[in-house]
Amino acid sequence: MPIVEYPFIADTSWQPTWRPYLPIEFVNPNNGCGVLTFAPIDSGALHCYIPFEWAREMDITLEESDRIDVYCADVKREGYKYELGMRIFGIVPVYRDNVFVPENIILGLPEIEVVFLRELKNPRLGVNGFLATYVLILNNRIKKFSIRIPREDRPCTICRPAQESSLFDLIIEAPFPDTP
Repeated sequence: MPIVEYPFIADTSWQPTWRPYLPIEFVNPNNGCGVLTFAPIDSGALHCYIPFEWAREMDITLEESDRIDVYCADVKREGYKYELGMRIFGIVPVYRDNVFVPENIILGLPEIEVVFLRELKNPRLGVNGFLATYVLILNNRIKKFSIRIPREDRPCTICRPAQESSLFDLIIEAPFPDTP
């Protein structure tokens, strides 16, 4: 398993709650420009959403042909699809002068499809792109989560409650493209 028992992070932006966040860098595969952030894993988000302003920071030109309409909280919004790479950092993020410093990459992920959205302040790791590719195991009792890469010989389901005797509360798995 690439990430085992990663701690939840307290989200105080709205209500104080503990959520599965990843210290992550989204990277433009064409030039290596990236943005470091903490991104929540959001099983309610259909796509991986990225703030529109980050396209400029990563030297990305969004084309009209990449335009897509998406629904966020039942509101239709205009977004732009793009393929980005991601790097996930270690369990203890390193800070220098209150700035997140990438020193301990633990997992580099192949390019995934993201959607750049205007008026979005924080990214979201959603179903298409992230949860459709990796298995997420949440353990709310101890406020930790794990991520693993599914094996191709093992069929997966979208989301299932963990068995009562299990240590985990929820296991989210994605089907492979060939799996119905």
